[in-house]
Amino acid sequence: EKKRIEAEERADDAWEVEWYVFVSVFALYALTTAPSVAGGDSGELLAESCSLGTAHPPGYPLFTLLYHIPLTYMPAYLSPAMWANLFTAMLGAGASSVVCAITREALRCDG
Repeated sequence: EKKRIEAEERADDAWEVEWYVFVSVFALYALTTAPSVAGGDSGELLAESCSLGTAHPPGYPLFTLLYHIPLTYMPAYLSPAMWANLFTAMLGAGASSVVCAITREALRCDG
């Protein structure tokens, strides 16, 4: 019984680490993000996300759909490119948190 309670307490505390990783990585990305279109394919993907069109092959359909969210529902006080870049920063921070959680679980299980 005591071991189970200790394990639950460790599990509750562990999510604080993932939250810290998310906030830290998002802050770093947000501070260094480009305020407009950065170059490469980003302008084309941004334009296609506004109209839910298809960019050149392979088209990145999931990326286009995900970009459509901040471009449609966010207020207009920032440019669409800035909203898209902040959304990308949020996705990158989320991915970093997931990698942190997977690593923590792998180390806990000696695997």
